[in-house]
Amino acid sequence: IVIALAFFTVAGPVFWRLDPAQQDLDQVSQAPGANRAALIVEDYEPWLGNEFLPGQGLRLGEPATTQAVRLQWDVLPGANGHRVYRNIFPVGPELAYGIPLGEFFDNDTLFFEDRLDLKPSRYYYSIVPLGPQSELLDGYQTIEVEPMRVTTLRDALERGLVDESTQVKVGDQINLAWHPLGTDYLGRDMLARLMAGARVSLFIGVGAPLLFILFGVVYGSMAGFIGGRTDQLMMRFAD
Repeated sequence: IVIALAFFTVAGPVFWRLDPAQQDLDQVSQAPGANRAALIVEDYEPWLGNEFLPGQGLRLGEPATTQAVRLQWDVLPGANGHRVYRNIFPVGPELAYGIPLGEFFDNDTLFFEDRLDLKPSRYYYSIVPLGPQSELLDGYQTIEVEPMRVTTLRDALERGLVDESTQVKVGDQINLAWHPLGTDYLGRDMLARLMAGARVSLFIGVGAPLLFILFGVVYGSMAGFIGGRTDQLMMRFAD
């Protein structure tokens, strides 16, 4: 086991050259074999709503992506303003809307852009009307959204996902970095983390006893060479 662990810690980084502290924030807590596909999109630009957007009620202003989820709605009955919520569960009878993302105290702003740590998973956005004292009123609206994983060409080049010589353009699909054992809750590669942790364990489990043995040999030799009461005192101290 020790030999296998030593080989894993010494030879492993030669073949898997990835910094164990490097974070892949697009793949946080990913299991091995998870989907890594991402669509190339334009660089982010602020969005100020679309007054000609078709439809009624709470709706998407544009297709939802991990870059931004853009919401637009109509004035809710009796509302003096609106509050935007996001949840990972549907809103039930207990009216658990989720985390508040934005609050507007008038009816002039009827759009919102969410860019808070978006993942390619299912979200439930809710718009709740506010009363004159900013109290929550009845008549909320909810929409289910599942953003598509995207990245920009600039990010893909900086992270080494594509080469400058590769003819990749907006609208193409690429694969994000591969993590054989997945990633942890901070987006760090689990295989690289195992190698780093094994090195620490190997040093403590093998290196520390060797240091103690070396110190014991030197200490015992000195005590035996001096002899007499000094030897006895040093041995009792060692005990």
